[in-house]
Amino acid sequence: MTENQYPPALINSSTTLEEGIRTVLNLRIEQLAVLLDKKNWIDGVSAKLVHKTRVACRRLIVAARLFKRVSSKRLFNKVQSRAEGVLENLGTLRNWDSYANALENHRGISNPAQKTFFLDGIAWANRQRFEKIAMKFFKAKADKLTSFLLKAKLKIHQFKNNTTSPSFLEWSRLGIMTNYDDINAEMETLEDSEHAMHSFRLKLKFLRYGMEIMGDAIQPEKAAKFLKFLKNGQSYLGMINDLHFQIKTTSKIKFALEVHKKDFEFFQGESEFLFLEDCRQRLESTMSLYKAWKLDWKSNNPME
Repeated sequence: MTENQYPPALINSSTTLEEGIRTVLNLRIEQLAVLLDKKNWIDGVSAKLVHKTRVACRRLIVAARLFKRVSSKRLFNKVQSRAEGVLENLGTLRNWDSYANALENHRGISNPAQKTFFLDGIAWANRQRFEKIAMKFFKAKADKLTSFLLKAKLKIHQFKNNTTSPSFLEWSRLGIMTNYDDINAEMETLEDSEHAMHSFRLKLKFLRYGMEIMGDAIQPEKAAKFLKFLKNGQSYLGMINDLHFQIKTTSKIKFALEVHKKDFEFFQGESEFLFLEDCRQRLESTMSLYKAWKLDWKSNNPME
């Protein structure tokens, strides 16, 4: 059983809306609370821990956004805002992890002898800077956040369903299909701008995580196929988002060096910035994959 699955005894066709919400929120809160434990952050913030914590935050945010539709919004708004705070504090750190990985891959794939050591130094320095900011945040807030989440978990047990929804899975199915229809409609007018694609990626995440936390609301065979399709689109958009960051960052560094060239006589020249050209080429090829994925969605309607 993976961290996204629930024991059949907890989520099944007879699970009421109240029971389902308690089960999902309890699991999501427990998973994030474990990651926020201070012992995880004592020796630094690894890229793996950053990723796992951000994913746990996303899943909790999705659950809170979904469930506040059928309950008092106050508690779920607070849960959502706390998780978003953690997410934001790790966002830039995650971007620099991605930048460092891209530099390493560039050297290994194109030419191991290519110099990117100056850019490596920039990535390392910024990574260290934002790691210190994250550590400061967690040293001050981790205990309070964990305490809040565990108190919220207790309050969830007092939740009462005021709707007439007969079961958790039926309510979930309706929510999933509503979100799917919204995304399907947006496909017709979706622009390929950086902002539009970033916003669309978050909507795909919302639908994907929503499907994962809702268990078997959608027929398992159909859900598995569609989740794979969603993950592919999200992956393309994630790479595009990372490449935009890498191109902007490297372009700024190059511009600064050109402006202050006399102050950087030790710098050996353009070989460092073959990485910039590599990023632009990869952005072009990834955009092609993303556009093909969109056409596949429009022509095949993946949920049918």
